Amino acid sequence: MSSFQLDENGDLDISSNRLKLTTDIEAIRQHLLVKFRIFLGEWFLDTRVGLPYFEEIFVKNPNLAAVSELLKLEITDTPGVIELL
Repeated sequence: MSSFQLDENGDLDISSNRLKLTTDIEAIRQHLLVKFRIFLGEWFLDTRVGLPYFEEIFVKNPNLAAVSELLKLEITDTPGVIELL
């Protein structure tokens, strides 16, 4: 797996005036960070993408088992992730 390298702000890293690629564990880490930053319905091209933060996580007395399952599913559904311990 490879991905464009992101800087500390989550933007494309063009510090050397060209795009850089990242691979292996770093690409998986970046992919997970991006997935966790997207709220459900936020991406206009596919409103099914993202985590249901407002609907299920940032609510009063959230169902912790359901939230845990949502997060586990999001992690294990990431390309390159083999298992979650």
